[in-house]
Amino acid sequence: MSTLRDLLHAPTWNPEAAARLLDGLDHGGRLAEIRALSSADERLLYDVSAGARPLTLGHFVPESTPPGTEVIHDGWNSLLMFRGFQKRFARPPLGEWPDTTDVAWGYNHQLWAALTGPGSFVLRRTPLGLIGGNDAPMVIDYRTTPPASAPRPAGWPRVIAQTARLGFIVYAHMCDFMRGVSEHVSVGCAWRFGAPRGNWFVLARRDAA
Repeated sequence: MSTLRDLLHAPTWNPEAAARLLDGLDHGGRLAEIRALSSADERLLYDVSAGARPLTLGHFVPESTPPGTEVIHDGWNSLLMFRGFQKRFARPPLGEWPDTTDVAWGYNHQLWAALTGPGSFVLRRTPLGLIGGNDAPMVIDYRTTPPASAPRPAGWPRVIAQTARLGFIVYAHMCDFMRGVSEHVSVGCAWRFGAPRGNWFVLARRDAA
């Protein structure tokens, strides 16, 4: 049976075959597939996923999920160390954002959060014409944070400025442009000051218990 990595390195990329492979696995199987990817593989997956599977907000937080309910995406990045992490998302409580149907809030759950801060963000549609976003319909935007006083899911850290602690190195002025791979899996590329940082990552959404 082919793996995601096998499909990536085949003579011709077949996005439908990759989606079928990943959709046919449980969450543990999908995690095993993305954790087998090298940093170069993640970059390649991002490149070949352009326009293949347009994303919506519902990929990250399914429409059946009530506002304020956490949805966890397990991630695997292209860094040399500490490659595993999570991005946790939730729809804003009603009335806490101008249009709560079009955004989600979230933060990065990782080992070094005490040093960098939680990296709180707003997930939204990519504005037309935004650099890097022509074929990435959803963006994780660290330049905008959820209101610090707004209700958030139990256990979520408080929202702090991206320039606090070492966050100015990791999160300030940054966006992650996202492309779809399968029903549960997406791939992202980090941009900062309008240019790619040379960092990629893959996310696998956990289904609700």
